[in-house]
Amino acid sequence: MTALTTTPSGTYVYFNVYKPDGSWLWNSNMYSPSATSWQLPQLPATGTYTLAIQPSGTASASVTLLLSQAISGTLATDGTSTTYQTTRVGQAGSYTFAGTAGQRFTMQATLGPNFSLYGVTLNIYQPSGASIAYSQFSSSTDVKLDLGALPASGTYTVALEPSGVNTGSVTLRLVGYASDTLWVWIRS
Repeated sequence: MTALTTTPSGTYVYFNVYKPDGSWLWNSNMYSPSATSWQLPQLPATGTYTLAIQPSGTASASVTLLLSQAISGTLATDGTSTTYQTTRVGQAGSYTFAGTAGQRFTMQATLGPNFSLYGVTLNIYQPSGASIAYSQFSSSTDVKLDLGALPASGTYTVALEPSGVNTGSVTLRLVGYASDTLWVWIRS
């Protein structure tokens, strides 16, 4: 949502998305003046979805919306960097990598200088959809997340969601744990 104004100012506006069969999918509310972004859940069916916008009480509202898909790609598991670069306000990112149960990884995420405080939320989801790591960070930050031993084999998803009207870049790097045999010599 790039713009929201209400009369009177400061009035709440409710947003509801309905599936093609008319059942509810998602909702949120916002008060004016405000601009923000939301990430809708995965759409469960093909067809026409409906967005209902309702100002509270007897207020009126003017809303400007932009609907688009997330930037998507694949992450290498060999330490090669991938850069997520937003091209518009609120544009999410979704990157996948193949993992095997028991593998161990560290995710490094480095934000560029343009994001504000808590400018990006990063979630890493296992094949079942459950989250295995989460972080919220701001501009010029370097975050390392220990993913531990992966709980299942399959496709993992790294989801990036900028807050508010932030734009910028995040460099992602997935690094496997080094393993070897450690010999200890004890002198007596």
